[in-house]
Amino acid sequence: MELNIQKNISAGLILKLIHPVIVIYGIFFALRLGGLQPPSEASMGDFISAIYFIFGASVAYLLFVMKAMGFLQQRKPTGYWWLGLFYLLLYLAYDEIFMIHEWVCYWLGMRDIYLFMLYGAFLSWLVFVIRRIISKPVYILLAGFVFLAAVAVLSDTFLGEGEITLFGRVFDFEQLSESLSALSLAIAFLTMAINELRSHMGVKPVESISDAQPSSHITAK
Repeated sequence: MELNIQKNISAGLILKLIHPVIVIYGIFFALRLGGLQPPSEASMGDFISAIYFIFGASVAYLLFVMKAMGFLQQRKPTGYWWLGLFYLLLYLAYDEIFMIHEWVCYWLGMRDIYLFMLYGAFLSWLVFVIRRIISKPVYILLAGFVFLAAVAVLSDTFLGEGEITLFGRVFDFEQLSESLSALSLAIAFLTMAINELRSHMGVKPVESISDAQPSSHITAK
Protein backbone atom coordinates (compact mmCIF):
# COMPACT_ATOMS: atom_id res chain seq x y z
CA MET A 1 0.00 0.00 0.00
CA GLU A 2 1.39 3.33 -1.08
CA LEU A 3 1.08 6.31 1.25
CA ASN A 4 2.41 9.71 0.27
CA ILE A 5 2.20 12.40 2.95
CA GLN A 6 2.85 16.07 2.27
CA LYS A 7 5.60 17.63 4.34
CA ASN A 8 4.08 21.08 4.16
CA ILE A 9 0.37 21.77 4.56
CA SER A 10 -0.85 25.03 3.07
CA ALA A 11 -2.69 27.62 5.13
CA GLY A 12 -5.67 27.24 2.78
CA LEU A 13 -5.94 23.53 3.53
CA ILE A 14 -5.67 24.13 7.27
CA LEU A 15 -8.45 26.73 7.02
CA LYS A 16 -10.56 24.28 5.02
CA LEU A 17 -10.13 21.59 7.67
CA ILE A 18 -10.85 23.78 10.70
CA HIS A 19 -13.61 25.93 9.20
CA PRO A 20 -16.31 24.05 11.19
CA VAL A 21 -14.76 25.53 14.33
CA ILE A 22 -15.06 29.01 12.83
CA VAL A 23 -18.70 28.37 11.90
CA ILE A 24 -19.56 27.04 15.36
CA TYR A 25 -18.00 29.98 17.17
CA GLY A 26 -19.44 32.41 14.63
CA ILE A 27 -22.95 31.18 15.39
CA PHE A 28 -22.23 31.25 19.13
CA PHE A 29 -21.00 34.84 19.16
CA ALA A 30 -23.78 35.98 16.82
CA LEU A 31 -26.39 34.57 19.21
CA ARG A 32 -24.70 35.98 22.31
CA LEU A 33 -24.24 39.44 20.77
CA GLY A 34 -27.90 39.32 19.80
CA GLY A 35 -28.82 38.59 23.40
CA LEU A 36 -30.19 35.14 22.54
CA GLN A 37 -29.81 32.04 24.71
CA PRO A 38 -31.75 29.04 23.40
CA PRO A 39 -33.48 27.07 26.17
CA SER A 40 -31.94 23.70 26.92
CA GLU A 41 -33.25 20.27 27.85
CA ALA A 42 -31.48 18.35 30.57
CA SER A 43 -33.09 14.89 30.31
CA MET A 44 -30.80 11.89 30.00
CA GLY A 45 -32.61 10.65 26.88
CA ASP A 46 -31.89 13.88 25.01
CA PHE A 47 -28.26 13.78 26.14
CA ILE A 48 -27.83 10.20 24.87
CA SER A 49 -29.39 11.09 21.51
CA ALA A 50 -27.06 14.09 21.20
CA ILE A 51 -24.04 11.88 21.95
CA TYR A 52 -25.01 9.47 19.15
CA PHE A 53 -25.47 12.35 16.69
CA ILE A 54 -22.07 13.79 17.69
CA PHE A 55 -20.51 10.36 17.22
CA GLY A 56 -21.93 10.16 13.69
CA ALA A 57 -20.81 13.72 12.99
CA SER A 58 -17.28 12.85 14.14
CA VAL A 59 -17.15 9.93 11.71
CA ALA A 60 -18.35 12.20 8.88
CA TYR A 61 -15.76 14.86 9.76
CA LEU A 62 -12.97 12.26 9.79
CA LEU A 63 -13.88 11.12 6.26
CA PHE A 64 -14.05 14.75 5.12
CA VAL A 65 -10.54 15.38 6.49
CA MET A 66 -9.11 12.22 4.90
CA LYS A 67 -10.53 13.16 1.49
CA ALA A 68 -9.41 16.78 1.81
CA MET A 69 -5.88 15.60 2.68
CA GLY A 70 -5.84 13.29 -0.34
CA PHE A 71 -5.68 10.04 1.63
CA LEU A 72 -8.97 8.92 0.07
CA GLN A 73 -10.13 9.46 -3.48
CA GLN A 74 -12.73 12.14 -4.15
CA ARG A 75 -15.27 9.67 -5.48
CA LYS A 76 -18.79 9.26 -4.15
CA PRO A 77 -19.40 10.03 -1.43
CA THR A 78 -17.14 13.02 -1.87
CA GLY A 79 -15.55 15.04 0.90
CA TYR A 80 -18.23 17.69 0.59
CA TRP A 81 -20.92 15.01 0.94
CA TRP A 82 -19.37 13.94 4.22
CA LEU A 83 -19.11 17.60 5.23
CA GLY A 84 -22.82 18.12 4.58
CA LEU A 85 -23.57 15.05 6.67
CA PHE A 86 -21.32 16.38 9.43
CA TYR A 87 -23.26 19.64 9.62
CA LEU A 88 -26.63 17.86 9.56
CA LEU A 89 -25.73 15.49 12.41
CA LEU A 90 -24.08 18.25 14.43
CA TYR A 91 -27.21 20.38 14.01
CA LEU A 92 -29.39 17.48 15.17
CA ALA A 93 -27.18 17.15 18.25
CA TYR A 94 -27.63 20.86 19.01
CA ASP A 95 -31.36 20.45 18.42
CA GLU A 96 -31.54 17.69 21.01
CA ILE A 97 -29.90 19.84 23.67
CA PHE A 98 -31.14 23.35 22.89
CA MET A 99 -34.70 22.68 21.63
CA ILE A 100 -34.00 24.43 18.33
CA HIS A 101 -36.99 23.00 16.50
CA GLU A 102 -39.37 24.02 19.30
CA TRP A 103 -37.99 27.57 19.24
CA VAL A 104 -38.06 27.85 15.42
CA CYS A 105 -41.57 26.41 15.15
CA TYR A 106 -42.84 28.77 17.84
CA TRP A 107 -41.25 31.73 16.03
CA LEU A 108 -42.70 30.67 12.65
CA GLY A 109 -46.04 29.57 14.07
CA MET A 110 -45.82 26.06 12.62
CA ARG A 111 -46.02 22.51 13.95
CA ASP A 112 -42.85 20.55 14.77
CA ILE A 113 -43.63 17.80 12.29
CA TYR A 114 -43.12 20.13 9.30
CA LEU A 115 -39.58 20.96 10.41
CA PHE A 116 -38.88 17.27 11.00
CA MET A 117 -40.02 16.65 7.42
CA LEU A 118 -37.46 19.22 6.26
CA TYR A 119 -34.72 17.37 8.17
CA GLY A 120 -35.88 14.13 6.58
CA ALA A 121 -35.89 15.67 3.10
CA PHE A 122 -32.25 16.80 3.42
CA LEU A 123 -31.19 13.41 4.76
CA SER A 124 -33.12 11.65 1.97
CA TRP A 125 -31.33 13.80 -0.60
CA LEU A 126 -27.95 12.83 0.85
CA VAL A 127 -28.88 9.16 0.66
CA PHE A 128 -30.32 9.53 -2.86
CA VAL A 129 -27.07 11.03 -4.16
CA ILE A 130 -25.12 7.88 -3.25
CA ARG A 131 -27.93 5.32 -3.54
CA ARG A 132 -26.00 3.12 -6.00
CA ILE A 133 -23.13 2.43 -3.63
CA ILE A 134 -25.03 1.86 -0.37
CA SER A 135 -24.69 -1.69 0.99
CA LYS A 136 -27.59 -3.75 2.34
CA PRO A 137 -26.59 -3.41 6.03
CA VAL A 138 -26.63 0.39 5.64
CA TYR A 139 -30.12 0.26 4.11
CA ILE A 140 -31.31 -1.91 7.01
CA LEU A 141 -29.90 0.56 9.55
CA LEU A 142 -31.44 3.49 7.68
CA ALA A 143 -34.81 1.69 7.65
CA GLY A 144 -34.47 1.20 11.41
CA PHE A 145 -33.76 4.90 11.79
CA VAL A 146 -36.83 5.86 9.73
CA PHE A 147 -39.11 3.56 11.75
CA LEU A 148 -37.82 4.66 15.17
CA ALA A 149 -37.76 8.34 14.18
CA ALA A 150 -41.36 8.05 12.95
CA VAL A 151 -42.40 6.53 16.29
CA ALA A 152 -40.68 9.38 18.15
CA VAL A 153 -42.12 12.15 15.95
CA LEU A 154 -45.67 10.78 15.90
CA SER A 155 -45.73 10.16 19.64
CA ASP A 156 -44.35 13.64 20.29
CA THR A 157 -46.92 15.17 17.92
CA PHE A 158 -50.03 13.32 19.07
CA LEU A 159 -49.19 11.99 22.56
CA GLY A 160 -46.97 14.69 24.02
CA GLU A 161 -43.94 12.91 25.45
CA GLY A 162 -45.35 9.44 24.72
CA GLU A 163 -45.12 8.07 28.23
CA ILE A 164 -46.40 4.69 29.38
CA THR A 165 -46.56 3.17 32.86
CA LEU A 166 -45.17 -0.33 33.41
CA PHE A 167 -44.83 -1.99 36.81
CA GLY A 168 -45.54 1.31 38.48
CA ARG A 169 -42.76 3.11 36.60
CA VAL A 170 -43.14 5.76 33.90
CA PHE A 171 -41.23 5.06 30.68
CA ASP A 172 -40.78 7.68 27.97
CA PHE A 173 -40.85 5.58 24.80
CA GLU A 174 -40.65 8.77 22.70
CA GLN A 175 -37.17 9.53 24.04
CA LEU A 176 -36.14 5.89 23.86
CA SER A 177 -37.19 5.70 20.20
CA GLU A 178 -35.38 8.97 19.55
CA SER A 179 -32.09 7.81 21.03
CA LEU A 180 -32.25 4.44 19.26
CA SER A 181 -33.00 6.17 15.94
CA ALA A 182 -29.94 8.41 16.45
CA LEU A 183 -27.85 5.32 17.19
CA SER A 184 -29.11 3.55 14.04
CA LEU A 185 -28.27 6.57 11.91
CA ALA A 186 -24.79 6.94 13.39
CA ILE A 187 -23.99 3.24 12.89
CA ALA A 188 -25.30 3.39 9.31
CA PHE A 189 -22.81 6.10 8.37
CA LEU A 190 -20.06 4.43 10.41
CA THR A 191 -20.66 1.30 8.31
CA MET A 192 -20.40 3.38 5.13
CA ALA A 193 -17.13 4.88 6.34
CA ILE A 194 -15.70 1.45 7.17
CA ASN A 195 -16.74 0.10 3.77
CA GLU A 196 -14.97 2.97 2.01
CA LEU A 197 -11.81 2.57 4.07
CA ARG A 198 -11.81 -1.17 3.39
CA SER A 199 -12.20 -0.62 -0.35
CA HIS A 200 -9.22 1.76 -0.39
CA MET A 201 -7.16 -0.75 1.57
CA GLY A 202 -7.99 -3.50 -0.93
CA VAL A 203 -10.10 -5.51 1.56
CA LYS A 204 -13.11 -7.24 0.02
CA PRO A 205 -16.40 -6.85 1.94
CA VAL A 206 -17.52 -10.04 3.66
CA GLU A 207 -21.15 -9.55 2.62
CA SER A 208 -20.54 -9.76 -1.14
CA ILE A 209 -17.11 -10.73 -2.41
CA SER A 210 -18.24 -10.71 -6.02
CA ASP A 211 -19.55 -7.15 -5.75
CA ALA A 212 -16.48 -5.82 -3.98
CA GLN A 213 -14.76 -2.89 -5.60
CA PRO A 214 -11.24 -3.44 -6.92
CA SER A 215 -8.46 -2.50 -4.57
CA SER A 216 -6.78 0.85 -4.93
CA HIS A 217 -3.80 2.59 -3.39
CA ILE A 218 -4.13 5.36 -0.88
CA THR A 219 -2.38 8.33 -2.37
CA ALA A 220 -2.13 12.01 -1.66
CA LYS A 221 -1.28 14.80 -3.98
